[in-house]
Amino acid sequence: MFTDGMAQPKDWTHLFENYPDKWVALAEDETTVLAAGETAKDAHAAALKHSSLPILYHVPETSDLFAGYRRLRREALSRFSPEHTIHTIKRYHRQVCGYAYHRPKLELLRAGRLDDKRASNYLTAES
Repeated sequence: MFTDGMAQPKDWTHLFENYPDKWVALAEDETTVLAAGETAKDAHAAALKHSSLPILYHVPETSDLFAGYRRLRREALSRFSPEHTIHTIKRYHRQVCGYAYHRPKLELLRAGRLDDKRASNYLTAES
């Protein structure tokens, strides 16, 4: 599994259950809620009692915005072996540019199987 330089995913399901359509101030661990409020200003002011630099996030009313890949994960991962799931590339031109992409997700996106809001025009340009 490729993790070099990439942040680990955070479980925010508790935010959707407890703070729908609210602003939350998170601690440095990005999961602990320091304060919540109707506005970002309210959450920030309350969080300053606990931290000098809280992370502010507006929790959507529902978590369906983030449900694009989970339902297709088993199918997508069956197309590539674990060692071929994350593809990394380095390009050299005046500076070294490194990037990585998730091959199963990209294949589903190109096939139009993921949600439209994740699609981008550049994906079809390089097909």
